[in-house]
Amino acid sequence: MADRDWLSKVEALRPGDACEFKYPARSDWRRGTVRRNGGAGYWEVVDEAKGKLVSGIYIEHVRCPGQTEAWA
Repeated sequence: MADRDWLSKVEALRPGDACEFKYPARSDWRRGTVRRNGGAGYWEVVDEAKGKLVSGIYIEHVRCPGQTEAWA
């Protein structure tokens, strides 16, 4: 059964929380850490593999680790 509460879990992510993100939007999901939860605006995430800050990410491109329902 799909998690019906997935969106509220994404919205509740705080700085320091693990996440997965797409940047650019066409790319694969990557591991990261939330630096700024921008809500419907711009998010900032630290790319775990590159150790770089990525900004200008919309909520549609962020999900909790392992989440599959997000923006399917």
